[in-house]
Amino acid sequence: MYKADYQGGGIVNLMTSISLGLGAEPGPYAPARLLDADEIGAARQVVLLVVDGLGELFFRTDPGELAGAHRGALSSVFPSATAAAVSSFFTGVAPQQHAVTGWHLYLRELGMVVKSLPFVPRFGGASLTDWGRSPELMLRRPSLFPRLDCEVRQVAPQQIVASPYNRLATGNAVTYAFDDFQQCCRHIAQLACLGDHSSRRRQFISAYWPQLDSLAHQHGIDSTAVRKHWRELRSGITELARELAGSDSLLLVTADHGFIDTRPESVVELADHPNLAECLSLPLCGEPRAAFAYVRPGRCRDFEQYVQEVLGNAFELHASEALLAAGWFGLGTPAPELHQRIGDYVLIPRGDQVIHESLGDERGWPGMIGVHGGCSEAEMLVPLLALEC
Repeated sequence: MYKADYQGGGIVNLMTSISLGLGAEPGPYAPARLLDADEIGAARQVVLLVVDGLGELFFRTDPGELAGAHRGALSSVFPSATAAAVSSFFTGVAPQQHAVTGWHLYLRELGMVVKSLPFVPRFGGASLTDWGRSPELMLRRPSLFPRLDCEVRQVAPQQIVASPYNRLATGNAVTYAFDDFQQCCRHIAQLACLGDHSSRRRQFISAYWPQLDSLAHQHGIDSTAVRKHWRELRSGITELARELAGSDSLLLVTADHGFIDTRPESVVELADHPNLAECLSLPLCGEPRAAFAYVRPGRCRDFEQYVQEVLGNAFELHASEALLAAGWFGLGTPAPELHQRIGDYVLIPRGDQVIHESLGDERGWPGMIGVHGGCSEAEMLVPLLALEC
């Protein structure tokens, strides 16, 4: 079990270094030990490329031409999942404050479980914005970007740039959409190398690449498909650094989380445990590797006993408030909504297990091989690369 580091060794602390280096007021988290604000402040332009799913342990096996840029490892947040982590990249704070605690999120304000980043009901359908609801109900801290004393640009996949969550989380930064990694890098290079730098304000470019994550879910993090894609990304990042040469840029590459591979026999279907399901008042929330359980009044003892006796070899059971008090979700004062979004208990796998609940016409585990959200070193640690250009 690897606990998230919010004291200077995590992605939240990286965002503190970036924000201080780009002129924002100090926030609640310390700067990153691997990259201080002075180094950020010395660059005319800062590019942050987040490669979804690029874990530190995976990177170490094949750093290639990027080995010299490797500063070390940062920790993700808890849960080690995209919704929680990208919300930290956008707001500069941990889930403790922004309160996005996983893909499936119980919003008491709406009386429903939602899929967080698409901002749609758990069962699917249209965006809740079509019903006059704002993702501000979900993301409880404003975007960091408007507080930076520089121009801010976002480079992101075509399919997410106009989403309600993305517009809110980026503070309506000027956004450039892409369809492939080559176009992503071309946007970054054109923005960084455009015009006379001496007459321009400083610039922060936030970029996000999702496909390594998609391939790892489908084929596994140790698959040939993922290894091939990573080599292509390495080459593209190296070429981007060459194109940025002389632009007085600092190119940072990191990730939201890493991965482990699971096996069919490690999938625990809630439908196979009706006595456990009977204890619940809501569907499981959070992530399959960090599941928040909302237990019916008077059934806590039954729930605890079942998990310990039947699932105890596969999962650790924690009281959610105990993890909150121990700093698993962040430091400082939590968002008032956080208590409602972490359930009564958290189920955290001991090995490669996942726990899954199907609703309605869903048909069991979707067959993902690569998974994340848990507390293994492979999931929690991500690399930090820094290239001066």
